[in-house]
Amino acid sequence: MIRTKFTPHFAQTGLVLLFLILCHDMSARTKSKLKATESDTLYTSRAFRSYEIPMGRDAIDVHPFSFVAGAMMISYERAFSLNFGTKIIAAFGSGDKSDYYADVQKFHSYYLEFQPRYYFSSIKTNARVGLYISPTLYYKLINFNRTETTIDNGVNISYVSTDNQASAFGIGYIAGYRAEFDYGIHADFYLGGVYNNSSGDYKKILTNTGVDSYHNQIQAQLGFSLGLSF
Repeated sequence: MIRTKFTPHFAQTGLVLLFLILCHDMSARTKSKLKATESDTLYTSRAFRSYEIPMGRDAIDVHPFSFVAGAMMISYERAFSLNFGTKIIAAFGSGDKSDYYADVQKFHSYYLEFQPRYYFSSIKTNARVGLYISPTLYYKLINFNRTETTIDNGVNISYVSTDNQASAFGIGYIAGYRAEFDYGIHADFYLGGVYNNSSGDYKKILTNTGVDSYHNQIQAQLGFSLGLSF
């Protein structure tokens, strides 16, 4: 995603409000489940009867740093055993001006990531707690306008080029830590490395730092989220 000055769009504001409403509802459900008896223990399927999964095998997160980049990023995770879960991350960004890529204007960005996680935790009363490792696979796309300059009879003329598009496919590995608090509230942090393979007009949005850019390279992959298990 890219850093931007932007006016919050109605779609993004609505998603934030919806997330807060869901959190309130799931918090009430979680409190109720905490009072459940042992007979309420959940199982994934008959094939996994030996892997008892306690309350809280589903989780929804919001990624707060995405707002700085002019995007709304949320994720959903489901536990299939005490040590294995799958997380899906999705984001949408929109803005009229970018500070990170100074010549990018009027952009819309999309992001989707898949993380099949393995947790090392031996805690038998909760799923997805503690240290974990995971391969990661993502795809991102950005449509944007860009200010360009041409020379006509020795005079620099600036104009806005439209219908630019860049995309990137990434694959790599991450390691992270997930901390669980009261009422199913949790925090999740991960760090790793990925290979970023780009196509389209990505050369028009290159940066000197190479952080979260669209050009071909091996780069760091990090994330932080807050959420609720239910």
